Parts: sequence; structure tokens; C-alpha cells
Amino acid sequence: MRDRGGDRQRDRGGGRAGQSPNRIAAGLQRAPEAACEPTAACEPRAPSEPEAPSQASAARQPNAPPRARCEFFLTRKRRRCGMTRQAAMPYCSEHMAQVAGDGGGGSGDAGVRADPRGRRVPCPLDPRHTVWERDVARHTRRCNRAKEAAEQRARALDPAAAPWYAPGLNAQVASENDAPVENDAPVAVAAEVAHAANAAVLRALPVLRRVYAQHFADRPLPLQVRADDGVVQRRFPQLANRKHAVQQASLIQHMREAGLLESAPAAGATTFIEFGCGRAELSRYVSQSVAGSACGSERGSERGSERGSERGPAPAPAPPPCFVLVDRASNRMKFDSKFAEDWAAIRGGGPAPRVCRRKVDIRDLRIDALLEPGAGPAAAEPAEAAAPGAPAPADCVAISKHLCGVATDLTLACVLNSRQLHAPHRRLRGMVIAMCCRHVCDARQYANPEFIRGLIAGDDVGYPEFFLALKKIASWAVCGRRAGVADHDVSQHFTGLPVVQREQLGEMARRIIDEGRAQLLRDRGYAVSLVRYVGREVSLENVAMVVKERT
Repeated sequence: MRDRGGDRQRDRGGGRAGQSPNRIAAGLQRAPEAACEPTAACEPRAPSEPEAPSQASAARQPNAPPRARCEFFLTRKRRRCGMTRQAAMPYCSEHMAQVAGDGGGGSGDAGVRADPRGRRVPCPLDPRHTVWERDVARHTRRCNRAKEAAEQRARALDPAAAPWYAPGLNAQVASENDAPVENDAPVAVAAEVAHAANAAVLRALPVLRRVYAQHFADRPLPLQVRADDGVVQRRFPQLANRKHAVQQASLIQHMREAGLLESAPAAGATTFIEFGCGRAELSRYVSQSVAGSACGSERGSERGSERGSERGPAPAPAPPPCFVLVDRASNRMKFDSKFAEDWAAIRGGGPAPRVCRRKVDIRDLRIDALLEPGAGPAAAEPAEAAAPGAPAPADCVAISKHLCGVATDLTLACVLNSRQLHAPHRRLRGMVIAMCCRHVCDARQYANPEFIRGLIAGDDVGYPEFFLALKKIASWAVCGRRAGVADHDVSQHFTGLPVVQREQLGEMARRIIDEGRAQLLRDRGYAVSLVRYVGREVSLENVAMVVKERT
């Protein structure tokens, strides 16, 4: 999630030769501290003034009046709604229904006048959004939930039409005792659930401190800021805010140093699988980096052959990579069509990468159906496949930037369930996954529950309760601070702990969750390292898992 967060201090020796970390971070627009409550988004955002327009909009329209912003106060997020309202209405359409009579948990102005357009009611297919009451029948025919349900029915009736879709294939089968107390709780018991979660945190804090001191305190995560030259040279000049570009540059260089980008001509085309790809921005810049490297290698070979023919003919260029893009959402402004354009611009023609996008939840993904010969990128439609007759993909590399919460655990299950990637074919060359949003993990779907059970063996706290506490505590590391909050401010927090201690405990909780994932892969025969790939000033969610074949 996204994402669909966080950071640390920078190690001076972490940069790539010729690219110092200070230089890479130069030009970053440092945002103010983020709001105190984490949201579903993968990157926390700085709080804005209630009525002032954003800097970007002010730059576009210097004389434009401030927009009419919804006056509904979001109690949990401690801020007003960010949606635009009509000038004659105090609230946006989504919040008109709540203030009109159901006391929906915000500022609750029961006396506000009704919207003249009618009443908004929850969508019968997805109550998370509302529709005009008069339009319910029409809306249910075109609601995205209806379309998704129709797609799933079609897949169930004709499995051959979508062989990559296997409902629940990568979901863990957990016992009912592993169900955390907060999952799927009705709104009516929200206060009781919150109280139970707080009580679990208070019981888990001494256990967390002991576990961390005993197993991880002497092994802090290294800060290894890297920078891929291609991203720096091509993207940085185009951007004012380079936060995401800095992260992509570091992740791509980590891939290169792990030997995951280049492939030998005889080995076939490497397939990059981006889980939770969104618009496929990371894959696009991986493609650009590979294209730039291949172009440089070819020029070097040409210069070498010109100096003396005794060296023999120049080696054949490596085939362009293939890309499998996986996301459960429909994304606008996708980069899929840019892959071929980028290769044409960088290499001046020739074959381009094959791209295959599939809209499917990782929970339901049978990845082998997209990797077997004649499937996936190797069988892409003409619009996607710019290189007919290219060799079938050989090695595979899994990548992701800000793979949110439980999606990381589902991705590990997807890889380990694959006969192509794991056993017996072992085509997985490695993975680079930047993780985020541990506060939306799921105890029942966590990749390595036995790891945590072993850490807390003998303590008076069970796995479900301890994992629930880990989730809540982990959010403390990435929720940021309001302006003016000092290290030792308590702010009436239920733990009575100052901000700086809560942030440290949040880092401990995140480390335990990540170490369990890494240990699972080590037990399956891979070499795994956890690194902080950017500094805290770039992103609060700055831990990546670098996985390679064990040699």
C-alpha cells in the first residue's frame, strides 16, 4: 500500500563511487513533519494549513482564491477532510450523509441543512463509499465492485481464460486461535477493540524490549544509500521533488550490486516481476537502467574491436528484459507504453522489452502461469511485444517499492509456492523489495509466525496478541511529529512514554516483523540482507530486503 513513511540517518560510506549521499539528497524538498496518525497511504504526508492552497496549485494559479474545503473534522486523523465542497455547502458529498443524521463520527452537525440534490446512502455493493439515493440502481450496474465481481465469476466459469488466477492460492491457512482481536470488528465495538489493543501493547512492551535486546540490538541495520547513474542523469534534471527518484535510484543500484540487472546473452531475457506495481514506475526505470547499461557495453565492445581485430568479434548484445506487472487495482497514467519508447530513445532502435500486466490480487496469483514458456511476456499481444521471436525468459527477479503490509507476506508465499521461481526449477535470481506499512499486516497471513513464537516462548503473551501489539507499535516509527513536538513530550499518550521512546520502540517492532520474513527465505536457501536504502529525511519507510541465490 501503499507505500500503497519513513527514514534514518545516512552512513557516509554508503554511496556509490562518484555519487555521494549528500549529492544525491541535494535538491530534495524536505517536507514538514507528518501527522501523528498513520494512514493507509504508504507515504505519510505533511499536514497542511486548513484553508491555504498547496504550493503547487498556488504556483499554477497565483491569483486563484483558496478552494472551498470540506469542514468535516476527521477525529482519528485529527484534521479536516481534504475534499472540495460546493460553495453553498459546508461539507463534501461524502460527509453530507454523516452530518445529516447518522452521527458518522466526525464533527456531527445535526442541524446542517440537507443537500438539495437529495440524500447520499452507502453503496449496497461497497459501503465504503456513498451514492445519491436516486441513483442507486444505475450505480450498482457500473460500480467497480460489480465489475470486479463479474470478472471473478467469469474466471471461475472459465479457468483457462485466466490461468494465473487461483483464489486463495497464496493465503496462509491459519488456525482460528491466530485471528487477531481487531480484524473485521463491527463499528459498534470499535471502542472495546481499541481498548483491547492498548492493553495488548502495554503487556507486550517489556517482551518487545527483551526480545530486541537479546537478538537484534547488537546488529543495527546498515544504512546503504546507493545511486544508479542512469536514474540520476535522466530523472533528476526533470524533477523538483526528488524523493521518489532518490529511492528508485538506490533500489536499482542495490539490484545492480547484487547482480540482478545484467544477464548474459546466452542466458536469455531476464524477467522482472513487479509486485504491487501501481503505474509500474519502478519497472520503467529498471528498464531504462538496463537499456543504458547495455548501450554502454555495446559501445565499449565496438571501440575494442576497432583497436584490434585480433580480439575477435564483439559479443552479441543481451536480449531486452521482460516485465510482468502485478497489481490488484486499475491504475491511471500507467507507464506500460513507455518501455518501448525509452529503449528506442536510449538504444536508437532494435528490440524492446516485452510487458505483461495482470490485474489480480497477489493472494490469488499463480505466477507460474505467467512464466512458463508461451505465457506471460513471451506471449504478449503485438501492442505489448516489440520483439517477436525473442528468447523465452530465463532467470527471474522480483522487485517492489513500498509493498504494503500483508502484500509482502503474500508475495513471499507466491514466490515459494512457485515451481518456476523456487523449486524445482529455481529460476529466481533474487529479489529487492522495499517494505512498508507494517501496521496493516495480518497475524493470520504473516509469512513466518513460528519465528515470532520462538522469540516469545516462555513469556506470558501469545502470538496473536503479541503480533497485534507489534502492528500498533510499528506505526509509532513512521507517524512523524507535529510541529513543535519535542523528544520528551508525552502528549497524553496511553503508554505515558515520550515521543522519542515510542519511535525507538516502533523501530524495534518493525525489525522483528522484517527479520521473520528474512529468516523464512534463509531457511529456504537464499542469502538475505536487510538494509536502510535511503535516509530518514527521504522516507520513513526505508528498509529493503535484498535477496540473492546462496552460492
